[in-house]
Amino acid sequence: LIDVLHVLHRRGVDFCASFYGDPLPQDLAYAESLSRRVRELGLTSLVSFYSGVRNDATPAIYASHVVCVNLSPDGLYDKTMFEAISCETLLVASNIALRSVIDPALLFDANSVESLADALLYALNMPMEKRQGLAHKYRAFVAREHSLASLAERLRSAFMHL
Repeated sequence: LIDVLHVLHRRGVDFCASFYGDPLPQDLAYAESLSRRVRELGLTSLVSFYSGVRNDATPAIYASHVVCVNLSPDGLYDKTMFEAISCETLLVASNIALRSVIDPALLFDANSVESLADALLYALNMPMEKRQGLAHKYRAFVAREHSLASLAERLRSAFMHL
């Protein structure tokens, strides 16, 4: 993702990126390598690293950003994807399980820096009206398919058929 941000910067794209979370002790060297890479690429004024936050603080963070990039591999339904789109933040992801959910231009090839750069550029340049329409559509999807109310209904239905 940091290399993608460098590509966007070289293309003259105006952005800022935020990374949240505390590395596990075994990942401290990797976290430092990310910070070092940001410095090497001259992105320090555009990329910020923040400590982890409590779950109840994440909606405000998601809502303050236009795009959430999710790098989870195919098949992993990471809850952060649904939290982000519940806050009407566009999701850019490589997970093909989302193919029927999000705009195909927001899906990228997990093995391609250019593909992710193109998806991010598409999201960042999207007209406000279209962005809002997609954001409302995605939020409705999460409410319909992944809310506690829908889970309760599925559980009720399953138990009724036992």
